[in-house]
Amino acid sequence: MASWVMAQMTGLDKITAQFKKLADPKVASLHMGAALRKAAKPALDALKAITPKGPTGNLRKSSQITVRNYWNQGKAAAFVEHKSSTKSGKKGQHSSILEFGTKPRFTKERIASSYYGRNLAKGEARNTGFKINQKKVAKSGKNKGKVRFTTTPKYPKAFFKSAKKGEKVALGTGPALHLVSRAYSRALPQIKSVMEKELTIALGKAIAQAGFTEGT
Repeated sequence: MASWVMAQMTGLDKITAQFKKLADPKVASLHMGAALRKAAKPALDALKAITPKGPTGNLRKSSQITVRNYWNQGKAAAFVEHKSSTKSGKKGQHSSILEFGTKPRFTKERIASSYYGRNLAKGEARNTGFKINQKKVAKSGKNKGKVRFTTTPKYPKAFFKSAKKGEKVALGTGPALHLVSRAYSRALPQIKSVMEKELTIALGKAIAQAGFTEGT
């Protein structure tokens, strides 16, 4: 994100050129990354605003700014994204489905459920609170012996679908929402304004800490 904005802004090339002259590239990367994190905040706010909440809110909660420091090069980059991470508890693993959309999708087997999507070992389902309930439709008549499946919790927080023997469950298609790119475009004027200001401040801090290389 950041490199594209820099290329569009008059005067930023002069600021970034000054960062390259700093005596310690790690100091340059540190302060540049901090500035880019602040500049990316409007895009993060925009992403949260347009991301559908859904039944769990997990995708919206997974919105975050990621800063990557290139210590030896004296550079940094900031990214606004939906993150998936076991360590941080972020659950945005389905973000690409909403971002780019899907073609018609089908299960590999004849059953689709939120249980099978958890990749749990046998016996773990009881700890998740997820249950599949079976109830006979009728004791007599043409529907005798048929079973209706429901889930705990109810749809859409949990689901269970099945197909006839030998068939697969159709999961439908999903439109491309382009959430990240739309948020970026919406916040672009603010990003530019904040970035120029914060990079100037960061450059001053970096000069005070590391100084320039000899001969510059």
